[in-house]
Amino acid sequence: TNTGNLTVTLNMIYPITWIRLIVNEADQLHVIKLLFNDTQVSGTTCSKTVIQDRTMDIICDDFLAAKKISFLQNGVNALCSLYISG
Repeated sequence: TNTGNLTVTLNMIYPITWIRLIVNEADQLHVIKLLFNDTQVSGTTCSKTVIQDRTMDIICDDFLAAKKISFLQNGVNALCSLYISG
């Protein structure tokens, strides 16, 4: 199976407003789960929008401060690029 985890640990707490994921397999975009500081991000906190076949933007309208951002489950092994903006 194509499973795995990826955790990005920042050197201090930052506000996170936007994340872009680019994967090499388009069907893997929707199976990646996002956690900020070990808490799963819900659809009411952040919205996911597929920009192109293999690119998804995650926009967080609420103020979310995080030092650790985790990407879990299927799809992480398909991750090509990751952009995080505050």
